[in-house]
Amino acid sequence: VFGSSSQASLGLQNFGATLDYRLTRDLKLQVVAEPIQGCATRAVSSLTVSNRYQFGGDLRWDRDY
Repeated sequence: VFGSSSQASLGLQNFGATLDYRLTRDLKLQVVAEPIQGCATRAVSSLTVSNRYQFGGDLRWDRDY
């Protein structure tokens, strides 16, 4: 049984985004922004900085042989 304090809240701070762009047939660019999730309890996480995101990027080359 989960109480309301142990459930994840659904808000804008819990959403991330991914952008894919195909430069050519074989080359794709991907940029990602996602919120940082931790295992700390709500009491501990309320003391830390909120709205922290991690960012990443990939340049992918697909090649068929």
